Amino acid sequence: AVKGMLPHNRLGAAMFKKLKVYPGAEHPHQAQVKATEKES
Repeated sequence: AVKGMLPHNRLGAAMFKKLKVYPGAEHPHQAQVKATEKES
């Protein structure tokens, strides 16, 4: 389903190649900006 939402060109193919899908909410990556550290 995700592949159909990407652009249908070389850029979309590159994005799909880099896409990682994990079951559930857990993943081994860090968030770039933590939700609790947002400045207002």
